[in-house]
Amino acid sequence: MKKILYVVTCLGMGGAERQVVDLADCFSKKGNEVKIAYLIEPSLVVPSSENIEIVLLCRSRSMFGLVRGLFSFIALVRRFRPDVVHSHMYHANIFVRVSRFFIHFPKLICTAHSNNEGGVGRMLIYRATDFLGDVFSNVSNIAVESFERKKAAPKKSMITVYNGIDTERFKFNPLAREKVRSCLGLNNKKVFIAVGRLSVEKDYPNLILSFKCLTEKFPDARLVIVGTGVEENNIRNLIRIESLENRVQMLGLRKDISELLSAADIFVLSSSFEGFGLVVAEAMATNCYVVATDCGGVKEIVGNHGVLVKPGSVDEMSSALIMAYNKDWERIENDQCRDRIRRKFSLNSVVEQWDEIYAKSY
Repeated sequence: MKKILYVVTCLGMGGAERQVVDLADCFSKKGNEVKIAYLIEPSLVVPSSENIEIVLLCRSRSMFGLVRGLFSFIALVRRFRPDVVHSHMYHANIFVRVSRFFIHFPKLICTAHSNNEGGVGRMLIYRATDFLGDVFSNVSNIAVESFERKKAAPKKSMITVYNGIDTERFKFNPLAREKVRSCLGLNNKKVFIAVGRLSVEKDYPNLILSFKCLTEKFPDARLVIVGTGVEENNIRNLIRIESLENRVQMLGLRKDISELLSAADIFVLSSSFEGFGLVVAEAMATNCYVVATDCGGVKEIVGNHGVLVKPGSVDEMSSALIMAYNKDWERIENDQCRDRIRRKFSLNSVVEQWDEIYAKSY
């Protein structure tokens, strides 16, 4: 059995953070000793296992807080003596790489979670610190190609390991569908859902304007938006400007994502860029029909089981929403979407891949 230390920038509600928590739970259940360290607040997702210690490293975002965080990390490594340190997202990856100048640990794996983790400066820092890590991975083939093209990693050195979906948690639940639709006043409506951080890269204005076009033809359509973030006020203002207050519901932060996906009919992703698109796979696991922008690894997830449109195009997105509205989608009987996720992106298969990587000598 191994000692595994996960390090992540924060523990917010994003796909990267949820993947870290899921991996920690799985490896803890396999008998390994697991801890999670995170650099900064917030801490919104936690593992289900009580055996996993969670450690906040930096009490503030200042340089002083970062230095204190480094000393805290060094103390944690000395106390825990991990066999593997696995960091996730840009700040955590660079933080842990630099820490190797001050503390030894046998193996460092760094995982990026997007095809766009910043500008030229960040890519140069990734390349300059590459020698400090043992494995550098990303969550889709397209994301790996993007990093290599930007020279963030040497050619052929980066590997792809997809994010994994807990298909026992994410599956269609007809009882949850009835309950949620009743609670939200969505009975007899065609329901579209978007889940994710309310941030610029998710391009919610594209979604709102596209949905406006849909409602002009089909006034019984409804849109549910799940998530929080810095763009929340701007999104609310746009909904008001477009007179969609009665057709768009913003639910904020929710932990019943699988139930909400069961309640919806069509999942929509409007992002300008993505790494993997974890929530797309979760939606497909519940047999939602998917309309998504063709960015990052989304195409690798969707295959032929949804519609992909050009990022930033209201015309293409609105046309795809109208097509999806009219599509005769036998959700309960059609398991093709779920079968694809189960075969290619199940959490169990991803854990097996990481287990092999953790066991490999470097």
